[in-house]
Parts: sequence; C-alpha cells; structure tokens
Amino acid sequence: MSETKPVLWNRNFVQCCISYFLMNFAFYMLMPTMPVYLVEELGISTSEVGMVLSSYTIGLLCVRPFSGYLVDCFSRKPLYVFAFTIFACLFAGYWFAMTVYTIMAVRFIQGGFMGLTSVSGNTITIDVIPSKRRGEGMGFYGLTINLAMSLAPLVAVGLYDRHGFFWIIGVASKSKLLVDGGNIVVCNNINEETWVVMTEKVLIENPDFSKAEITSMLEKDLGARIVWLPWDTSDECGHTDGIVNFINGLSSKPSIMAYFSLYPKNIAKEMRKLLNDVFDTHELIFTHDEKNNWAYVNLLRTKDFIIVPGLGTDSDNEAMGQIERLYPDYKGRIHQIIIAPIVEEYGGAFNCLTWTVNTEDIDSYISIPGFV
Repeated sequence: MSETKPVLWNRNFVQCCISYFLMNFAFYMLMPTMPVYLVEELGISTSEVGMVLSSYTIGLLCVRPFSGYLVDCFSRKPLYVFAFTIFACLFAGYWFAMTVYTIMAVRFIQGGFMGLTSVSGNTITIDVIPSKRRGEGMGFYGLTINLAMSLAPLVAVGLYDRHGFFWIIGVASKSKLLVDGGNIVVCNNINEETWVVMTEKVLIENPDFSKAEITSMLEKDLGARIVWLPWDTSDECGHTDGIVNFINGLSSKPSIMAYFSLYPKNIAKEMRKLLNDVFDTHELIFTHDEKNNWAYVNLLRTKDFIIVPGLGTDSDNEAMGQIERLYPDYKGRIHQIIIAPIVEEYGGAFNCLTWTVNTEDIDSYISIPGFV
C-alpha cells in the first residue's frame, strides 16, 4: 500500500514563495535600470556607478554571516516580517538620494536587510515544507528567483523607457526641473490634444538645461505640447495664469481669454502672435488698464460656478460683462468677490489660492497650481 504524500502547496509555503519572488523581483528590476539612471539622470561617472552598485552587495555580505544567529535568537516570523518591511520601504529612499554617497548609503542598508530577509525567509520555508518533500519544495522555492530574474528586467526596462526610474521604485516620477505652478496653464481641444502655456522664466530658472531639453522633458512629464511666451523680467512672478485662462476645447483650436496690456507693446505683440497660432484668443479690454487688471484672468472655475476677483474699481463691471459672454454656460453662476488687498499684497488671485483636485466634472478643463 503506497504512502500518501503530505501536502506541499499549503498556505504557508505559497506565501513563502510569493514573498521570495517579490523580493527578488524588486532587486532585479534595479539591475538594468540603476546604472542608466545614475549616468543619464544624475550624471555620475562610470567608476562611481561601480561603487554604488557594489555597496548593495557589501551590505548583504556584512549582515548575512550574523543573520543565522539572529534567526535562532528571535522569533523567525516577526523577524522576517520586520526585515522584509524595511527592505521594501527603503525603495522610497532612492527618491531622496541624489548624490553618490546618499545612494550608496541607501543601497548598503537595503542590501543588509535583504541578507536578513533572505536568510530568515529560507529558514521559515524549510520549516513549513514537509520533511518528506523538502527537496521538491526547495526546488520550487528556488524557481521563484529564476522567474524574478527572467521577468523583472523586462518589466523594469519598459517602465523606465515610458515613465522613468521613479516608477520602478513605486513612487511618482519627480521632475528635474524647477517650475512654478502658476506658470502652467493647460488647454485641451475637441480632439483631446493638450497644450501647456508657460513663460520663458522656466528657462532662466533651469540654467543647466537648454530650451530644447527643457521642452522635451516637460512634454514628456506633462503629456502636452509647450507654448512658450516671452518673459517680461519686470513681472517678478512671470506666471501665465495672470496672462491666459482656458475657456473651452469645443473645436480644434482651444478658446482662451488673455490680457496683454500690462506688458510692453513689443512683448504683448509677440505673446499675441504665439497664442493666436494655436488658440482662439479672446482679449479682455478695459476702458482703463489698471496695474492689477490681470487678476481677472486669474479667476476660479469649478463645475458649478465661476468666482471672478474684484478689485473695487470701475473695471470690475467691465470684467464681469466680458467673462459672462465668454462663459455662457455659467449664466447666473458667475460671482465676483472683492480681494483687492490680497492681489495688492501677494500678487495672486483665486487661481493662485486654490488647488484643483478633480477635473472629471469640468469639461476639458485642467488646472495644475503646483508642479516641481
């Protein structure tokens, strides 16, 4: 009579295999992408890349000889969970590490915790495998690392090519550029094409990159074409949300409103031409062009209403009349609030003071008050 084999694929063994696969999958995602990131993104030399990569193994070698002792001295499962959690959390460290030595420190510590995780995980796995099927069980357990080695680089290279290094470590991509949120005005058309209007102040704030490089990075990060406006250096903020505002994208040329009278004639003429090439531009016109009339462009638009800044001048009524004509769908839902002291002291109005968190209910409208 043949003896019944004990069950191998119980819940504990499956959990051990999954966790071992995930740990190695994460490790092998870094193998092909870390060197590229260090050289292309951070500008680190090839010799320093070798130091950074080896720091992981050094950390692992320093901890592994003592891992067995720790596994014997402490409860195995809590120790394993602790080490695995720290190992996983250290991926976020790459988001903050921007120099050779900080990246080496993150990798050294992560390597140490991988050593502790692998030893404690292997020990637990041996414990949960039935003794009569231990060889078979360890074979399947070892197979998980081969699967990770095969799949992780393919996934990592694809993610890196499409989204950059930070998607691989599980955090949102971080731009290398310094860009003021008020210098981003997004406009869409009926064909779901997107443009972002910015002033060339961005070029001055990022002197390490050429205009072509900055344009390429922004278009990749924002998923939109960039429309550059000249920056009048007398305008300290240099924000486009005081120059243009999106109206609608009901045709191939998005409709925008704009205000140029604040600027010298040559700059205003150039702005007008650049915008007219892409957009259907509606200029706000006032009987008296007062210094803060740009604030009317900096209105707040939501699904249910529009709030227009009020300055306590005769231009308030003129602004309301023009904005009501530009947004006929908001008839009876456009309100004006006097915020002259805020505009005067802080140089911002309602778009500057608010943050758009949900654009699903706003037809073809996006506002991004902050991008760094």
